[in-house]
Amino acid sequence: MWSVGCIFGELLTQKPLFPGKSEIDQINKIFKDLGSPSEKIWPGYNELPAVKKMTFTEYPYNNLRKRFGALLSDQGFDLMNK
Repeated sequence: MWSVGCIFGELLTQKPLFPGKSEIDQINKIFKDLGSPSEKIWPGYNELPAVKKMTFTEYPYNNLRKRFGALLSDQGFDLMNK
């Protein structure tokens, strides 16, 4: 479902959804729109090797509504958010 939601977003905006300059930049762009992972929503997250080595900016959960609110109905947003 993740890739379908990304394609859906790119069709709506006609631009890459998360155009990172590197893998880390892309992850930060994803976290900015979707929220930073935590133990609460992803049990075991803090034990991932990459997470132990890096620090990511904390973003609130799910900012997609801000980015796509004018382009999507509630049903469209629900589909993209799956």
